[in-house]
Amino acid sequence: MNKVLLFILITLCLFLNSCTKKKVYNEYTVKNLDKVLNDTLSFKSLERPLMFEVIIEGHIKGNAVIEFESSPEIKLSGRINDTLKAEWYSSKLTFRYTPISVVKGDSLILKYRMY
Repeated sequence: MNKVLLFILITLCLFLNSCTKKKVYNEYTVKNLDKVLNDTLSFKSLERPLMFEVIIEGHIKGNAVIEFESSPEIKLSGRINDTLKAEWYSSKLTFRYTPISVVKGDSLILKYRMY
């Protein structure tokens, strides 16, 4: 009986621990939306990642594209809430933001993580 109770208690603790894990994102802000930008997102806390996830948020007036290394370009216009996930085995990820027309807006936020 004690072994069954111990098993249930351990299983319950593991379940509750897995439910409380929160996704932690780094943030990068593209502030000057009317200029071309080449930069790198760094993931210092993970040496050998398997996947990356980038959430692109913002609102721009005009047209632009953003392209991450080894991924197709993403067209940006109006309200933006796109997510990109892909396999990735490096702790760095380069990207290029390119305005296509006159672009106005506050900023573009890239929330990113590797796992």
